[in-house]
Amino acid sequence: MVNESSISKRLIEAYRSTNYVVETEPAFTLRVGKHSEELTNLYTATGVDTACFITAYNPFSVLLTTPHNVARQAELLNDLAELKLKFVFGYGQSDASDWREASVLILGVSYGESMKLAVEHEQNAFIWCGKEATPAMVLTR
Repeated sequence: MVNESSISKRLIEAYRSTNYVVETEPAFTLRVGKHSEELTNLYTATGVDTACFITAYNPFSVLLTTPHNVARQAELLNDLAELKLKFVFGYGQSDASDWREASVLILGVSYGESMKLAVEHEQNAFIWCGKEATPAMVLTR
């Protein structure tokens, strides 16, 4: 069971209110708790029924420099290549500020593998999308 007290309520709310943009053509936005018809269509087009939206930027939401974040994201992409997982580039973006964070939507990944990747890349949370194509925020600690 996740202990939400280890992550501030303000930070949890920021994760919930983030726009998770998937850079397909055309791009679409995932929102926590809101069914995505575009994700359903992507599932059909790629023959999968799960996805995970994740980043390696800013471990445990501690801001790092751009070069550090770019290097961390490259490590995540290397892990995905080693695991032979398909993905689409994306980014998380706030409505309330100019904050934007490079991310990926991993296609056909299991919940367990998603959790493992999030923990290995020191993330507080990731966005899990099951068969119903309704994104859910999952806390890792």
